[in-house]
Amino acid sequence: MSYTTERASNRGYAQFSVNGTNLGPTSGQYAAAPAYARIDLGNFNFAAAGNYSFKFAVLGKPAGSIVYTLAFDEIILTPQ
Repeated sequence: MSYTTERASNRGYAQFSVNGTNLGPTSGQYAAAPAYARIDLGNFNFAAAGNYSFKFAVLGKPAGSIVYTLAFDEIILTPQ
């Protein structure tokens, strides 16, 4: 799983979870100058068909960021 975002000076830190279980490292979306990035969240095994809850929690912001905003251009699910 991964996502793409435009890193910018008004972004914070995010933690992704599936059904309440954290997946991947905390990801920072801050950059002094805008730049697009693809953030790898690692692999998740969906054990059975059904509904799954995806959540991105804001964990804070770097000192240089003016707010805690998160932005997502696409969330990518890749079959394994």
